[in-house]
Amino acid sequence: MVGLLRASEYSYILGFTRLPKSRFVDVRIKVYNEAFKPALDPAGNRVQLAMVPLPTLILAHRLSSGRVRIAGGGSYEVPSY
Repeated sequence: MVGLLRASEYSYILGFTRLPKSRFVDVRIKVYNEAFKPALDPAGNRVQLAMVPLPTLILAHRLSSGRVRIAGGGSYEVPSY
């Protein structure tokens, strides 16, 4: 499951989730209205991936004693031609 903050810059994730669905398994998306809960949900195994702002992830990493790992940064949409 992918945790996603309700924000316009994450709209490309909807198309991204179709790729693994066609190759592997069904990918579910959980949309959050605020950033802190999806930042902590990976530590509780409620989601496997969270797309939230970096400052929120840094705070979640510190509060969870390192159970929340930051794997990458930056969010952009690759234009389709």
